[in-house]
Amino acid sequence: MVTSARKTPSANLGTRILSGCLVLFAAGVTWAEPNPAQPSYLVEFSAHVTRTHPSDPGKSGQGMMYVSKKALRSESNVQNQLLRVIYHADVNEAWILFPDRKVYLRQPGPAMTRPPMPDEASSPCQTDKSFTCRNLGRDRIDNRETRRWEITYTNPQGTRETTQLWVDPRLQIAIKELYHDGGSVQLTAIREGEQNPDLFKIPADYQQMILPGTVSSSPSPSPSPSTRPNP
Repeated sequence: MVTSARKTPSANLGTRILSGCLVLFAAGVTWAEPNPAQPSYLVEFSAHVTRTHPSDPGKSGQGMMYVSKKALRSESNVQNQLLRVIYHADVNEAWILFPDRKVYLRQPGPAMTRPPMPDEASSPCQTDKSFTCRNLGRDRIDNRETRRWEITYTNPQGTRETTQLWVDPRLQIAIKELYHDGGSVQLTAIREGEQNPDLFKIPADYQQMILPGTVSSSPSPSPSPSTRPNP
């Protein structure tokens, strides 16, 4: 699911444009508005990701996330297919890896930026009257200090959707999200520390899949052999 976060949110998008990195687990990304001044992530970390979707159990699952200062990697199982997605902050595309077949796709899109948190000046909470945001105070999630927010989005038809976010101020993302439809995404087993650069490269033995109407070219930076056993 690749969702473009527009300045004027659609009913489909709702409060999820306020999310942090968690939606990336679904083998997609919530793209923020391009912002060249957006800083890189201050803290590198890895985490286990759990997604629940009561109305569609097939979309529930578990995976991993790896975040460096300039790149992000998500690992998941989508419809019984292993999927790895790599994003670089300075590259206007995502690399989608299929380990079972050792192939990858290039998905064009805006450069990766961190969506603003509710209390930041660029957040829709501060700039868009469609959003009502309440700070519910401090809470501990997976033994980490967070700020809990209740975000209510009112669409043009007057329908309201309420989401809760638990924002980790150190990581600058929401580490738990509870959506109006009962779905949720949460990071656990968060481990801070420098990430192996090979996680954000395409293994040398992978071949690019060329879709009709596209042109083959190597990603930039160029694919490099990975020393890690898990592609």
